[in-house]
Amino acid sequence: MPTAKTYHFHEVERCVMCGADGRSARVLGLRLNGSQGRSPRQKTGIAVSICQCRRCGLNFPQPLPVPGSMSDHYGVPPESYWKDAYFDSDPNYFARQIADAKRLLGFRPAMRALDIGVGIGKAVKSMRAAGFEVWGMEPSKPFHEKALEWTGIEPGRLALAGIEDAEYPEDFFDFVTFGAVLEHLYDPGEAIRRALRWLKPGGVIQAEVPSSRHLMASLLNAYYRLRGTNLVTNLSPMHSPITCTSSRPTASCCTEGGPGTIWPSTMWMWRASATCHRWCSLPCAG
Repeated sequence: MPTAKTYHFHEVERCVMCGADGRSARVLGLRLNGSQGRSPRQKTGIAVSICQCRRCGLNFPQPLPVPGSMSDHYGVPPESYWKDAYFDSDPNYFARQIADAKRLLGFRPAMRALDIGVGIGKAVKSMRAAGFEVWGMEPSKPFHEKALEWTGIEPGRLALAGIEDAEYPEDFFDFVTFGAVLEHLYDPGEAIRRALRWLKPGGVIQAEVPSSRHLMASLLNAYYRLRGTNLVTNLSPMHSPITCTSSRPTASCCTEGGPGTIWPSTMWMWRASATCHRWCSLPCAG
């Protein structure tokens, strides 16, 4: 029988990406804490508003539901979180992202990479095979244990921690990746700021995020409107994702060095300036 989850609800005063007034954001609709299904009028549960920042396009819940324990979301066996096929070794996994990072970095052997939100370690495996010296972090204890077993990475290089608690030297990494991670974080802007402090000038950050204008989400939202409800399916804040982006390019002031341009699509790749931690280009977007 599922364990009841406890949440604390906090008003979002400022957009966690660009700092705009969170209370003036556009309201997209409501999202229940469980499956909304094909007959949403028959569903009961807790609903929160899903809003979109008018400045940067970030979608976020208002108020923000924060679980009493992160294990409520991710303290489950990896085998129940991913399908069986996910555990198959794939030599081409993360290959495109690695190739882009190498090209942008002017790769040399033993460059350092950090995987934020390792999961079971598929990207860790691929980056090590590609010649990177790899570190990682994973806040879920079951996932962390599986990653240690599955990748063979040295335990000292794989922290059992979230990005809010992890510590690394400044200017230490050449490449930092957030593979399908930012949308699970309560403060993605702060996460990027922390990663920038650990990134060497001239280094590269890569992220993969969902788009709020994905075709299936748009179709489901239209269906709910036709059923006479104001429900939306953009987010699932009482599981995940917590936030996601709109599909248009947006300006973000989530870096200490100043604003940069983000193209929210399947993949972002940023390069830090060679002289300061500032976005200076967007060399590729999937």
